[in-house]
Amino acid sequence: MIDIQLTVNDLADVDPDAFEEAGFERRPIVIDHCPPGLDLAGGELRKAFYRSKGRPANLHIRENGRFNQRYSLLCRDFLRAHPIAASAYALIKQRLAQRFPDDVDFYYDIKDPVFDIMMEGANEWAKLIGWSEPPAD
Repeated sequence: MIDIQLTVNDLADVDPDAFEEAGFERRPIVIDHCPPGLDLAGGELRKAFYRSKGRPANLHIRENGRFNQRYSLLCRDFLRAHPIAASAYALIKQRLAQRFPDDVDFYYDIKDPVFDIMMEGANEWAKLIGWSEPPAD
């Protein structure tokens, strides 16, 4: 499964029909997980979420400048720079999907805290190298 992030200025401008026509099914997830210890305003975690009806892909649409938009870009760059962490994280996701293919809630109950641990390291890495959000792809 590939995850794709689309950044928009305002989620209200997203046309769900256009994504349906492009082969994506809208899913009920409209907010991202909040890492423990953070008190974030609801808008910082809002998103639109679609799953491809064809090739296995998840499309996450998030607003520019929000916590969850930055978080996912930092995660991507951290994993690209740390192949061992990327391999370990991939293994965790694969094993969870194999063992709990029909229990998405349990999958996220385990995956999210693992992700939070990894992102602690990513945030320290970002400070160390002076990471900033890259320009749009």
